[in-house]
Amino acid sequence: MERLSEPITLSILQLADLEDPRVGEQVLALAAGLTVQGQAVTIAGRLNKRLQERLRRLGVRWTLLPWPQRLGDFPSRATARQLSRQLATRPPDLIHAHGLTALRLATAAFRHLRAPRPALVTSLYHVPRRLPWFERLRRRRELAPALAPGTALLLTSQADQQALLSLLGPRAARAEVLYPAVPETTRPSGVEIGQLRRRLGLTGHAAVVGFRTTFQDLEYRTLLQAAAHVHEEVPNVEFAFLGEGPRRPEAEAYAHQLGLSGAAVFLGRPRSMAEALSALNALALLRDAEAAHLDALQALGYGLPVVAAQVGALGELLAGLPRVHLVPPDDPEALAAALLDALHLIPTGQPSEQVETEPGRLAGLEQFLVSREFWDLDQPWQRTAHRPTRPDAALPASLRRFLPEAVTDQLLEVYRRALADNASL
Repeated sequence: MERLSEPITLSILQLADLEDPRVGEQVLALAAGLTVQGQAVTIAGRLNKRLQERLRRLGVRWTLLPWPQRLGDFPSRATARQLSRQLATRPPDLIHAHGLTALRLATAAFRHLRAPRPALVTSLYHVPRRLPWFERLRRRRELAPALAPGTALLLTSQADQQALLSLLGPRAARAEVLYPAVPETTRPSGVEIGQLRRRLGLTGHAAVVGFRTTFQDLEYRTLLQAAAHVHEEVPNVEFAFLGEGPRRPEAEAYAHQLGLSGAAVFLGRPRSMAEALSALNALALLRDAEAAHLDALQALGYGLPVVAAQVGALGELLAGLPRVHLVPPDDPEALAAALLDALHLIPTGQPSEQVETEPGRLAGLEQFLVSREFWDLDQPWQRTAHRPTRPDAALPASLRRFLPEAVTDQLLEVYRRALADNASL
């Protein structure tokens, strides 16, 4: 990929549903990285008060747009007209549409907009592997604007690129792979994690394994069978199911049959995936569906061990990373063994924050629910959110390519090419 020859300053409109836990953290990470590099970023879409405050702290402008409440629904004509008026009033250099719904909205708004139109970049965070023939035809029509001259289409893995080639044929060859960004953040303090677990319905005194699933097939049986094996070996473990789907009632009944009614908690689709992940001790994923690799990378950013099936984007992005256990997708015994390995790792804090509990075993402050908040006495009435991060607490080198600054460097190169192609039309 050709490097930028000179710095550029752009007005970028990020079009996204930040309340979608699959893409919200990605958009925030990219917006923060672009802002640090001097770009003028505005986010338009659905976002609640909490997200608005986060954007304010990042120095990112935002504007509300009505958004379909259900995944797969089309934006209304009124929303498309509202966006077109915004584009005519304050035209950006470039629109970055995050997800299929955002692409649909941008395409509809362009119909009400006179030329010249801003350049268009689209990010798809997951490409379906199997679709009925009528869905394939509709998806081809919807993705055609993202492959037109003067546009760019970004995918988050080579596996998605292969799936898109299968879906669209040779036209998809111009789509590029840009690996997702992992924000360099730390987990909340022990007190905050305990409060979050109680709010989610977890007991708070057991280790928590998160199972990421869509309840679309019999995957839940593999997860629950592995959970039963782990429960026999380590009784003080809870299993939190993150996701929603048609087979959830079957999964709840199967958990009862396996004697896991008191240990399995079905949380549904969480409002904030980042918050849910921060409450876990380990994460397990067996299907490359609904951008599951984004959650796996976020969990690794928190320092959590991840057990994942060696399939699709999961195997591609996670191979060789620390704290990752790759297993076959339909082997409950292998999954249980990997989870036991992950749970037997003793979490320790920094040397200054450890106490000796038993000979040869050290425990960190988080195990005693000690808050990491502190007050700087040189700055009266100013409380910081966390203790300063030590250099050795940063992300491992193998995850550096997923940092926002590394990803945004590549993203700016994509923006520049899209602008050049759009200007030549």
